[in-house]
Amino acid sequence: MNRIIKIGMDVHTTNYTLCIFEPSFEHDGTVHCITQVKPEVKNIIHVIETFKKKHENE
Repeated sequence: MNRIIKIGMDVHTTNYTLCIFEPSFEHDGTVHCITQVKPEVKNIIHVIETFKKKHENE
């Protein structure tokens, strides 16, 4: 199934807060993940790839 997933990022000097959210017309939507990572691209990609791997068969 194809899904729309939104990823938001709040940027701070020492860390980034990532939020993975799935909007819905039927309810308020689902927050799948809120996590803080150190401000490096590899950390952001790791969070996204982990999410994709966990939910790829849904």
